[in-house]
Amino acid sequence: SRADNRFPVSFSQQRLWFLDQLEPGSAQYNIPLALRLTGDLNVNVLRQAFNLIVERHASLRTTFTRVADRPMQVIAPALELELPLVDLQKLPTAEREQRARELAVLEAQRPFNLQTGPLVRAQLLKLAADDHVILVTMHHSISDGWSMGVLTREVVALYSALKLGRPSPLLPLDIQYADFAVWQRERLQGEFLAEQLDYWKAKLAGSPPLLNLPADRPRPAMQTTRGARTTFHFPRALLSKLHALAQQADATLFMTLLAAFQALLQRYSNQETINVGTPIANRNRAEIEGLIGFFVNTLVLRADFDDDPTFRQLLAQVRETTLEAYDHQDVPFDLVVEAVQPERDLSHTPLFQVMFLLQNNPAQQAQLPGLTLQPVETDTGASPFDLTLGLAEQPDGLAGSVEYNADLFDADTIERLVGHLRLLLEGIVAQPDARVSRLPLLTAAEQHKLLVEWNDTAVPYPLDQCVHHLFEAQVERTPEATAVAYRDQTLTYAQLNARANQLAHYLQTLGVGPDALVGLSLPRSPEMAVALLGILKAGGAYLPLDPDYPAERLAFIIQDAQPAVILTIDDLRLTIDDLRLTIDDWLPSENQQPKIVNLDTDWEMIAQQPYLAVLGANPHSSPSSAPIRIPQSDNLAYVIYTSGSTGTPKGVQVEHRSVVNHNLAVIDLFRLRSGDRVLQFSTINFDAAVEQIFPTWLCGATLVLPPDELPGDARDMLRLATAEQLTVLNLPTTYWH
Repeated sequence: SRADNRFPVSFSQQRLWFLDQLEPGSAQYNIPLALRLTGDLNVNVLRQAFNLIVERHASLRTTFTRVADRPMQVIAPALELELPLVDLQKLPTAEREQRARELAVLEAQRPFNLQTGPLVRAQLLKLAADDHVILVTMHHSISDGWSMGVLTREVVALYSALKLGRPSPLLPLDIQYADFAVWQRERLQGEFLAEQLDYWKAKLAGSPPLLNLPADRPRPAMQTTRGARTTFHFPRALLSKLHALAQQADATLFMTLLAAFQALLQRYSNQETINVGTPIANRNRAEIEGLIGFFVNTLVLRADFDDDPTFRQLLAQVRETTLEAYDHQDVPFDLVVEAVQPERDLSHTPLFQVMFLLQNNPAQQAQLPGLTLQPVETDTGASPFDLTLGLAEQPDGLAGSVEYNADLFDADTIERLVGHLRLLLEGIVAQPDARVSRLPLLTAAEQHKLLVEWNDTAVPYPLDQCVHHLFEAQVERTPEATAVAYRDQTLTYAQLNARANQLAHYLQTLGVGPDALVGLSLPRSPEMAVALLGILKAGGAYLPLDPDYPAERLAFIIQDAQPAVILTIDDLRLTIDDLRLTIDDWLPSENQQPKIVNLDTDWEMIAQQPYLAVLGANPHSSPSSAPIRIPQSDNLAYVIYTSGSTGTPKGVQVEHRSVVNHNLAVIDLFRLRSGDRVLQFSTINFDAAVEQIFPTWLCGATLVLPPDELPGDARDMLRLATAEQLTVLNLPTTYWH
């Protein structure tokens, strides 16, 4: 002891003191305990028992002060613990339990002042003459989970002795928590500390900074601790099989359940390294087993899945890791973090974000003179981690709870996780030599949803129709509506259809028919709209040839696809002619050279073709007859070449039925209507243009072609949208950013 009653703090106390300086008034580190007392309670004896415990454990009389910018423990020579009584008997019987739960939560969430104290308090709720609940709350800086068990046992012993007029049965304490703090600081230095830290630095090297679990909401920039809890129970039969598997592997139940939990987290996150924190009592000396104080330490247990291990292999790995961690448990977690130096982020805890714990001997009810004492589950409404899985062995199986961050997860998400954990455990005991990646995870209902419900996507659509057939049907419905708008030019549906028919007839005279490729080297313009439909009506498939592409790429596409015809305009004719020269080595035969059609200078000749129908090869048809339905829906609509960034560019061939299916889905998805004005943003060299152009025409809306230069920023886009009265923008993600 010291004359000034001031002592060094332990490393763990130091961390909590610094956290309290950063966020004073937080209840995050409150430890609540609720005990139900059923029977004839003597309140004065209970108060006397508690105060004897406060007198016995100096930690319960401890507060903290700052000396030279460092925290110090201050131990008061005496402290009288009040035990205020809250009488709930006046409430209706049905409301008393609810009110007791509410008061328990409020009490657990009431903060402590580490400087003024006291850091322990108690409150007694009276529900009936023979029914009481005592609420005890301590700050974590002077207590831990083990300590709450010590407190409960000593309350039972002292109350029983005092009630019967007997002396205290408790043996005097040889040391106090302050002695442990001094010993810890003297021991954790020099070579011993260096050896311990070297282990953790090597073991945790390369760990990912964050376990990316699929959350219901984005992670806040600053970590929150608003928590909730879900409880569950697994049957005794499953627990027995887990014990048997652990015994076969020369492992403990803790190791087996931890390995299973890490396997679940790996399946959820698809990360190869899974770090999980676990508390350890850290009472490996007899002198401190009976003390109330902050001894508990946190170990980070790492599992690696890079070789897709079987569960038995994973369990062997977890066993070795756990035993090594026990051998290096003396180093406080804070010193481990400082040594490993992980990437720090205020949105999550360092090194791990998920906690696991197993209680092999959960608190049971106790008998006192005239009383039965039973622990009551409490909930602080806080969660310092993303998830904390707690399990406890009971005679009828495994009792469990998941405490989770309510700002990240919803209750039904956690309930699904619990269901997946049970299925995984059942799969593990049935097939311990199966690879972790192959173990069952989904319930029968989830499998049905995944394999049946989510794949029940069949929607009736015209299987025998081509995209231009659906366009023609729209022409009949709205012939005078505007189909294309470009600067001060417009084409109605009737005008666009007529010109496309004329071009289709002309292309057929050049030999274009089903699956024939027609190159398209045109800028955004009404001519481009006519060309797209004309090629399809003739039975061909369009092949985009962007005039801005490098000559080498265009030459390769022409040589590889060998289009029969290329449509262009006079301004681009020189470019096409140059390309024809560059591919002479590949296409030496003159009759293999594609025919070039200028839609501007050749239009007078094209306009002599019929505009009412596409004739095809039917000798009985006439210029006024209905269109002959060529091609079929399984013929090609277009071919677009890949970028070639991963190898040689490849032509992707798309059939009419695929285009029709996708276009009708886009109309439904975007809720396109005849009054819409849709921006044609993508060039036809990208298939995104397909869902901008054709769905617009199939529902009678207007396709707006932008000026030569697309808007360069958001302001320009807004000006264009206003000027053109756009109602639909279908843009790439990067452009939205």
